[in-house]
Amino acid sequence: MKSIRYNIHIIKVITFGILLFTSLSLVSGQNHKKKTKHKKPVAKSHAVKKKVVSKPKLFNWNTLENGLYYTQIQAPRMTKIGDYKIDVLKVDPKVFDFELNSYVMHDTIELTAPEWSEKFGYLAVINAGMYSYSNPLLPVGYMKSKHNLVNPKIKSSYNAAFVFGGLNDIAKVTDLENLDDSLLYDEYPSALQSIRMINKKGEPVTWLSRKYMRCSMGIIGQDKDGFIYLIFIRSPLKPNEMSIFLSKQPLNLVGLMYLEGGPETSYVINHPNLKVEKMGCYVSRTWPRNNCTELRKIPQVIGVKRKIASK
Repeated sequence: MKSIRYNIHIIKVITFGILLFTSLSLVSGQNHKKKTKHKKPVAKSHAVKKKVVSKPKLFNWNTLENGLYYTQIQAPRMTKIGDYKIDVLKVDPKVFDFELNSYVMHDTIELTAPEWSEKFGYLAVINAGMYSYSNPLLPVGYMKSKHNLVNPKIKSSYNAAFVFGGLNDIAKVTDLENLDDSLLYDEYPSALQSIRMINKKGEPVTWLSRKYMRCSMGIIGQDKDGFIYLIFIRSPLKPNEMSIFLSKQPLNLVGLMYLEGGPETSYVINHPNLKVEKMGCYVSRTWPRNNCTELRKIPQVIGVKRKIASK
């Protein structure tokens, strides 16, 4: 009997040990699962910065009269020369006419921009393209005014033209790429050819041959609504800078054409509500200084005048 009791005691001890070991194993497994099952990555303490994209500011236009508006824009960067301001005159061609004028069309010599304004009654004047001293002051690109040819030669490297008149009596800065120039010039009685800066899609056009040039500039442009822009800056910038900068402004330009640079660049507004007389100066290599104090005489101009009311 004693042997049987002893054996029963041994069995109980062994059984208790097995149960105790099993319980400890289960608890350990559950604790391990709790530690690993719901483990989450630790969030970073620093906040993610959002990229801020600056938007171009809308312009405050000064209304000179119906269809004629003026403003100044801050240039894309400061320069050592000039006030880095861009003058912009916005013209409605439904209300105002344009006129291409040249000294070769009159019994006169070339005039300053204010003299052109006074002599022909222009409300605004800007250069009608570049001209050549070696070719009796004629424009470098094609030009005709009211069917009068000033320069009949089409320059193949110039891919923009300011044209106006014709059956619809409209004005526009035309992208000449993939166009037949001769047909276009036959369609409009007045036309001026020069260097393209913004194409018909509103994209800036890069000048490869003059990408390092810096100068004062006179420019003409057109927006998608048909308004024409006469633009001037005295501070010397690269034309490529101006093309890119103006394409990003809220002007919706679909055409932009370079007119003149350096000391010959002239810009006049002769309106009862605003008088502006400005001249360019600096141009890389040929005139790298800022000593211009008088407007130069220029042989060709674009003039702005009120439309004559039809009787």
